[in-house]
Amino acid sequence: MALGFRQHDTARDGTLEVEEVHPNFVEVYFVPPEHSLLAARLDPNKAGSYRTKLLDIHGPCRFLTIYPVNTFGDRSDFLKPKYGQVERITLDDTDFIFPGFDGALPTTSDGVLEVLEELPSAFTKDYAYGLGLAKPYRFIIDAVEELSDCTEIVITSDHSTGPDSDGNRLFYIAKKTSSRCGSN
Repeated sequence: MALGFRQHDTARDGTLEVEEVHPNFVEVYFVPPEHSLLAARLDPNKAGSYRTKLLDIHGPCRFLTIYPVNTFGDRSDFLKPKYGQVERITLDDTDFIFPGFDGALPTTSDGVLEVLEELPSAFTKDYAYGLGLAKPYRFIIDAVEELSDCTEIVITSDHSTGPDSDGNRLFYIAKKTSSRCGSN
């Protein structure tokens, strides 16, 4: 299969580490490149100690959680959350994770890059620039932060748009649904 995503240079972009923490559940971490660590005045010999979580991918529940962080070493908020209050964005019922993996999750950085390429167009897909919503969609983050104390946005067909009524600091954004197998 030809890879449609941008090829990454680890010296320029850093690396991804994929850990299967449970069967069919992976966590993906960003390890910054040397030049970013030097710009942040951090020891490049300890690059692994600065690794930062970027993604959770959960197979059985079919969700992907993005942890938007700043990946540029010359910024004061390097490796810290990209937004003021929202720390996570979860895409619920994500069928795009599975097509190339025969129902399994990606366990390599190339596999994760394939998944990132399948993110909806409203998302930044290149980990070297920090995952999250693309700049034209930043107003969504701003609105959620202004209207609530929520720390996670969940894009789902299971809830209507608005803050979680149970006080879980989740802000749901209802996605358009298509008829699913077994749905009435």
